[in-house]
Amino acid sequence: MTISDGSPTFDIDPNVSQHNRAEVEQLLSTYTPKKTKTVNIELDIALTDDEPIFHKPRRLPFAERDIVDAQVDEWVKNGIVEPCSSPYANQIVVVKKKDGKSRVCIDYRRLNRKLI
Repeated sequence: MTISDGSPTFDIDPNVSQHNRAEVEQLLSTYTPKKTKTVNIELDIALTDDEPIFHKPRRLPFAERDIVDAQVDEWVKNGIVEPCSSPYANQIVVVKKKDGKSRVCIDYRRLNRKLI
């Protein structure tokens, strides 16, 4: 994909018909990925013991707190996560991406060590 004059152009195989090319270009120009919640999935995780893994929340700089709050609010609004009370709690980590934006991640290392 290249952008010239503010309009994206796409490198589509020349063997694709004009009709299909137009439909693909329209789809690519207007598509916005959405984060969604997948429902009806159950997962049993076998652990070495039954003791819950609980971390106190990691101290975050104010700028990162705002990023985390905004991300969690978006996840709740979109139904991806929901408030709960659980004996398990893992820490949140804010990671810088190559483009300079931030990604909110969960640190599951202690949980991963207990997987069978």
